Amino acid sequence: MHLKKHLFYIFLGLLALGLFYFYAISSFFHAKQVARYENLTELGQEYEAAGELEQARKAYPVAREARILTGRELGSRKALVLTFDGMGERGDLEAIFQLLQRKGWKATFFVEGINGAHESVLLQQLGRDGQDLENYSFVGLAHGERLDPDQVLVQLVQTQKVLKVAAGQPARVGKLGDTRYTPEICRAASASGLEALVQSDLELKPGDLTDPDKLVLAESRIHPGMVLSLRMDHPVPPVPKKKVPVGTPAIDKMPTVEDKQEPAAPARSLVQGVEDLCDWLAHQGWDVVPVTVLLS
Repeated sequence: MHLKKHLFYIFLGLLALGLFYFYAISSFFHAKQVARYENLTELGQEYEAAGELEQARKAYPVAREARILTGRELGSRKALVLTFDGMGERGDLEAIFQLLQRKGWKATFFVEGINGAHESVLLQQLGRDGQDLENYSFVGLAHGERLDPDQVLVQLVQTQKVLKVAAGQPARVGKLGDTRYTPEICRAASASGLEALVQSDLELKPGDLTDPDKLVLAESRIHPGMVLSLRMDHPVPPVPKKKVPVGTPAIDKMPTVEDKQEPAAPARSLVQGVEDLCDWLAHQGWDVVPVTVLLS
């Protein structure tokens, strides 16, 4: 009897482990969570960038560092630079696009190459409307300073190719989430064809936009000429491989029983949060401009 009970618990444990493994693998290979994706031909031969990458690698050693853009006064205008970082969900992006059209605003969309390749029609619509499309690396990379400069170069070059094919022209400005722009990264950006990298003055994450109290606090920090960035998705950090010494003993731990609480649903949707912020900006008399105005 005890043996059957023991085997039953083992079976349940293996089943739970299998479900966790399936979920983890599915999430890992989702387009927005891919930390390494270098074969553009899987998206279509038109996105193949071997030639562009070879040229960029040759240019890198002697490339001048791309400029780092931050907010600045925009003359007498009560204006700020508005960027949307990452494409997020298609429905959200379409709703935000319609919101900008209603207000007559032109903003900047920092595009991940992998998502841009899958949403080429939407990119064309944004471009035709005069919205600014810029380079957010191929997977929406974060903490780029932790990577070899060549890996950053590959990410930027691939996205330049996607934007050129899908939207008609490559980007002039790039951005890497939560990244300290080193001289090596600035040279990689320049070698890939970018004029500058942007550093935001204020970044609002999805949780900031869906929480009314956090949004009110953010509104109090807005000032003329700043770069205000709204994250549509979570940047993808590099995943370092941890080396475990041979012979390292396992650490046995007693299982911990937790009464896990279900996360509370956000007070409002991401799109509603963006709309509330934009309505507030319009009511306060703010004008919105794309990041490219900082190049002049």
